[in-house]
Amino acid sequence: MKFKATTFIVTIGLLLFNASCVSKNNSSSDINISSSSDLIYTTSTLESSIEFNTSISSPQIISSSSSTSKPTSREKLSIYLNPSVQTKNMYINNLGSEAENMRDIAELMYKELKLVSYIDIEANIAKNGLSLSQSVNQSNSRKRHIHFALHSNAGGGQGTEIYTKGSNKTFATTMYESFLELGNFKRRGVKDGTHLYEIKNVKADHVALIEFAFHDNLKEAKFIVENKALIANQMAKSILKYIDTYY
Repeated sequence: MKFKATTFIVTIGLLLFNASCVSKNNSSSDINISSSSDLIYTTSTLESSIEFNTSISSPQIISSSSSTSKPTSREKLSIYLNPSVQTKNMYINNLGSEAENMRDIAELMYKELKLVSYIDIEANIAKNGLSLSQSVNQSNSRKRHIHFALHSNAGGGQGTEIYTKGSNKTFATTMYESFLELGNFKRRGVKDGTHLYEIKNVKADHVALIEFAFHDNLKEAKFIVENKALIANQMAKSILKYIDTYY
């Protein structure tokens, strides 16, 4: 079942996102790196006071040539993206709802992964999308290799955590560590999520639900809102990396 995929070699002609839009979006951030003790970033490349790793400071291209060895004699890999549908979970300073911001990231991921010929991608990204139970049923309606749920957190905390179950820890860890490359967020860990409806009921081979950061923390909420393309690209590349390694 294993095939080799070169996930980071891409073609320039199919750039999905203009790196300049990331720079523009981040220029308004008021995060002060010198005085922040709870959220630290590395290696400045933008005008913003948020400082990124130079290797991932802007979205990188994913295209149909992202694999040099695609599966040709078996089914495609089926992926389901399920962003939060929690419209009443509002971001601090009126920066939108959890549902809106997670849907935006999932839609960008969908557009990128759809370009990869060996991936069959489906996502709950309609504006008035499926409820949680409906989306779980849709995910379970066919064989899924990966189910990835996108959320942001609340409750006065900070940092990133991800939920999974059973033997899915490797996939969850891949996604978790990849997001943390974008900034030194507090590491809240890879956690058992069998108490969560989605994790408990989804039947995909590999399941994870990420809480990117806290949307009632201004610094973290602004990071999400101002860096949707960057986050989406990082998560899409991580899925390809996981496929490259484990399939």
